[in-house]
Amino acid sequence: MTRSKEISAHFMFKGMRMAAHQRPSPDVQKRRDAVHREVNEALGRSISTLSPKRVLDVGTGYGASVEELSRRFNGTAQIWSIDASAEVLRSAREMLKDERIEGVFLKKGKAERIPFPTRHFDLVVSLLSLHHFSDPRKALREMARVTTSAGNLVVADWKPTKSPVTPHSAKDIPSPAFVKRRLKQLGLSPIMKEGRYWYLIEACRCQSKSLQNR
Repeated sequence: MTRSKEISAHFMFKGMRMAAHQRPSPDVQKRRDAVHREVNEALGRSISTLSPKRVLDVGTGYGASVEELSRRFNGTAQIWSIDASAEVLRSAREMLKDERIEGVFLKKGKAERIPFPTRHFDLVVSLLSLHHFSDPRKALREMARVTTSAGNLVVADWKPTKSPVTPHSAKDIPSPAFVKRRLKQLGLSPIMKEGRYWYLIEACRCQSKSLQNR
């Protein structure tokens, strides 16, 4: 199996491989790429006033999130990213090297058992990855666990709608209502932003110097 196929096969949900899905048309792929850009732009707006010292990206994927985080914080924060796939991490390391991006550290780990201490990160981010995790409920709990008391958590995913643009069945994608409810159960205060095909939820425990006060 080639590396690209190994990486594609890594993106699984409920036993279904993205590599086995029908290849999207050029128009659909163009619209999906636009969604990724919109989500990255929404993330940029959400974190524009923050000054974290330690940042965690949950679900490295193709490295778009860590690239965006590196641009935003420009060496002022230590950035970590975890993924369950060694092949994904190898590919991301090559991308970081090619783009000459420094200050980013990659580590193998599952979202359902994040390999870092409690209250370790000032900012935790997971973009378009929640539907890939085997247990989104546990993943959200772990993300909340490693976020500091004054820190912020940002989670974005596809909307669970029936559309060729959405890469999975609606029933396989955690809804924004589920994410908001779960974060409230974990003691965070979530607010949501959304586009046509995506949603982004910001959450924190604090009342000052936070996303909630902007």
